[in-house]
Amino acid sequence: MQALRVPEVWLDLTGLPAVEPQALATALHSPVTGLLMRPPQAASVDIPARVRRGWLVSDAGELAEVAGRGEVVLCRSRDLAEQARSRGNPVGVVCRVSDDGTLEEACQLLEQVDYLFVALEEQTNIPLELILARAQSTRARVIKTVETAEEALVALGVLEHGCHGILLAPGDPATVAGIAHELSARPTHRLELVEMEVVRLQYAGMGHRACVDTTTLMAEDEGMVVGSTSGGGILVCSEVHPLPYMNTRPFRVNAGAIHSYLWGPREMAEYLTDLRAGSEVLAVRTSGEARTVGVGRVKIEIRPLLRIEAVGGAAVVNLFAQDDWHVRIFGADGAPRGVTTLRQGERVLGYVCEPGRHVGIKVTETIVEQ
Repeated sequence: MQALRVPEVWLDLTGLPAVEPQALATALHSPVTGLLMRPPQAASVDIPARVRRGWLVSDAGELAEVAGRGEVVLCRSRDLAEQARSRGNPVGVVCRVSDDGTLEEACQLLEQVDYLFVALEEQTNIPLELILARAQSTRARVIKTVETAEEALVALGVLEHGCHGILLAPGDPATVAGIAHELSARPTHRLELVEMEVVRLQYAGMGHRACVDTTTLMAEDEGMVVGSTSGGGILVCSEVHPLPYMNTRPFRVNAGAIHSYLWGPREMAEYLTDLRAGSEVLAVRTSGEARTVGVGRVKIEIRPLLRIEAVGGAAVVNLFAQDDWHVRIFGADGAPRGVTTLRQGERVLGYVCEPGRHVGIKVTETIVEQ
């Protein structure tokens, strides 16, 4: 499992004569992670703890107003940045790259700052590529000024990993919110899914199964990796696909028997019984791209169970799914397969990893699961 960079999304309020309620509401009701402001705006802003504050200061007097709060201080001069650091603040610099000279100055600043907010004068990302290449050996986080969703997505893909975040001017509040929401839905992980052959289907009697209800809507190609052992599992569909007799539950995955592992972020594989409201799990696409989603509820009931065993190379995984026609897993072609119509020899999508877990955390020791 590969963890991907989660971008920071900053909203620039410094160009406003005052903080407009509409612009502030946009920040607080979309996945914006930081606000960039001027010290005179502080009195009119009430910001929740989840949103980071960045203060753009122009002189020592403004620096004195915000220093010592542990918040990011952004300056347009190197001398002022050094003063901010001496006061214990994370330091950033705002710069505009327009030629070779300003590009080299921006690269030199990477050694001295925690944040580099950069605007490119030309419509090319070559300067950004050079800055990111130099930033790899520093602690600096590179944030690029953008105006559109397309520009944001390109910036976040430069040199494969992209910049650490983007800075948006308020403009149209709907546009800002749309960009922020689009970025929040980007994958945070990548799993190498493999084709596996179904080799056993066996009725497993009655047991407790868990539905994992998330706090988001899932796509038609999304589900969760569930398995009986820490060596991997099968990609189980979300209940987004239409069914007779009942409404869809596009927030839900009918994950299977409660002893099962379900894969989450940070290389975790959680027991279904350990999940609670507020837990985090991975919503995994058939492409292997995955995003972190929140758990709103785990619904456990007694249902008939079906054991599905699949083989991929030398790896064997199994899933105890609810034995009912509305429960689906993903076939190797990415299409949903009802578990009650599944047959031996069919190929499904699975995930295989090195086994060995203790309280869900990967460990290196001899562990036998059978």
